[in-house]
Amino acid sequence: MDGPSPAISYVIIDCIDPERLASFWATLLGRAVAARTGPYVWLSRDQGLGVGFQRVAETKSVKNRVHLDLATQDLVAARERVEQLGGRRAEGYEAGGFLVMLDPEGNEFCLIPAGQFDVDDQGRATYGGEGRRLTSEP
Repeated sequence: MDGPSPAISYVIIDCIDPERLASFWATLLGRAVAARTGPYVWLSRDQGLGVGFQRVAETKSVKNRVHLDLATQDLVAARERVEQLGGRRAEGYEAGGFLVMLDPEGNEFCLIPAGQFDVDDQGRATYGGEGRRLTSEP
């Protein structure tokens, strides 16, 4: 390809209720809702990446083909915060070690530890294994 390569400018999340979802993500990411235009609600940019929410008619029906990984220093506290904001843990990923979460409309995203972690040949992460508790329960 000749010339400069394109850069990712925005991540757009389709949703039924962009106001509700923008509020969830704004609080979780520590960003403000910056604008509303037509079917879109936009969060303020951070480190060059924009996040927007687009109103669509259909609900989510299958697993996301693209998802966000959110790095955090404290997986337990991040999970609790997601749940307090109306998100929840996705079922069926416990054996994989990843902390897969769902936003209020069911869009998957992962909470991952800040820094390095290992992934085996099957793509399972070791940070969520038996040695690390990802819940606050005993």
